[in-house]
Amino acid sequence: MAITITSRQEKISDSFKELIEKKVTGVINNYPRVESVQIVFDVQRFLHVVEIAAMGRKSVRIVAGETSDDMRKSFDGALEKFDRQLRRARDKVVERKTLRTRVDLPESEMPDAETDEA
Repeated sequence: MAITITSRQEKISDSFKELIEKKVTGVINNYPRVESVQIVFDVQRFLHVVEIAAMGRKSVRIVAGETSDDMRKSFDGALEKFDRQLRRARDKVVERKTLRTRVDLPESEMPDAETDEA
């Protein structure tokens, strides 16, 4: 799985990059369908903007962003939103699969083999 970290208009320290990779890897391990993650850090006037985008199989794209006055606070908020969106997407797939299971009819509605023979 590829994790790409991009910084616009501000330099990110190596220790912060390692922390980012560690946290993102911890979140992504629960979702095996995610193939790549792009993280973009940007500064707009006095606000720090973080955007996390993931590409999955079958061109599924999930994007989460956060804006605040601190870069780490923005990253943590975006990561929480990202995890919530991934969990919701996975639950939708699981829920849809469980709806496709066979429905058993009650005994009163099932055709009786003894009445057909007579």
